[in-house]
Amino acid sequence: MFFKFIFSIFSQIIPFILGMPKKAIKVTNAGGQAVIEGVMMRTKEFFVIAVRKSDGTIKLKYRKWKNIFPSFFKLPFLRGGLVLFEAMFNGIEALTWSFNESVDDENEKEKMGTFSTVSSIAVSFLFAMIIFVAIPHASAYFIQKYFEGASSIHSIAFHAIDGLIKIIIFTVYLYGISKMKDVKRLFKYHGAEHKSIYTLEYGKPLTVENARPFTTLHPRCGTSFMITVLIISILFFTLVFAFIPSITGNKIIDNLIYVAIKILLVFPISGISYELQRLASKFPDNKLITAIITPGLLYQHITTTEPEDDILEIGLVSLGKAIALEKKNKKTPIIGVGEETYENFEMFFKTVNREE
Repeated sequence: MFFKFIFSIFSQIIPFILGMPKKAIKVTNAGGQAVIEGVMMRTKEFFVIAVRKSDGTIKLKYRKWKNIFPSFFKLPFLRGGLVLFEAMFNGIEALTWSFNESVDDENEKEKMGTFSTVSSIAVSFLFAMIIFVAIPHASAYFIQKYFEGASSIHSIAFHAIDGLIKIIIFTVYLYGISKMKDVKRLFKYHGAEHKSIYTLEYGKPLTVENARPFTTLHPRCGTSFMITVLIISILFFTLVFAFIPSITGNKIIDNLIYVAIKILLVFPISGISYELQRLASKFPDNKLITAIITPGLLYQHITTTEPEDDILEIGLVSLGKAIALEKKNKKTPIIGVGEETYENFEMFFKTVNREE
């Protein structure tokens, strides 16, 4: 209760600091992810995947969003890293289901239980920590030592080199995969996801005509989140390690400990980055916030592509179903997992409107 009270006061003060947005935009709990030949959308309570089948029909799967952590951990500045973990947990299920729907051979289909999903996240996290924490740290150590004769984690130069290497690795990775045929199509569905969410946020009906004019760049995107984490980490590590002395006196052991500390600091850094993203959505016209999120928006020129109308339809269907479930759940609680198939985009919204 105390934390909620403090945050409620902070929420009242922050508009006066940042300035109210010029455009009437509604910050929603809706978010999403591009999947194979489709889009996953989530609202406060529901999780929906929509895919375009090879015969042109649209197939949906939906259920309640799986909240892995207690509500206490969803407090501001605590929730960033944990929300990301939940998104990965649910996102792997979405990717697996969409892959299975795109494969005709039963022997090629994947089966993902809870253990295999958590294992996949753990392996992915370990790989990310090696690529984005251990390798940049070691590189910064040797580069600074080569040019200056010695390396110190207490110096600004060390963390500047460390951060620059992270950004280079991230940029090369994104640019490399963006040239792959299947990924190019995935990025079109990513663009469709963003356009659909903008349509909702600006209070417009979920139609292709309304969604088409919106940009594919969105401040609450996972790409922007990653870039914000990288930038914040440079500042955060510079401040924190200024107060951490040599621990054992052995350079190898000390640097291994420093890497472990950095991994632990990923969680508060993620929390700060998450809150900045939410502020960016709430105050889109604020110059300070715009400056902070601009690098993330620039990277979305790589990870999002302008979608064709048939791809845009899938994002709108996924979001439309999630909103319909939210409304229906208020009247009669929905349990279990559901699957539906629709002949086309028009048939889906005719059915949804009839049910309402």
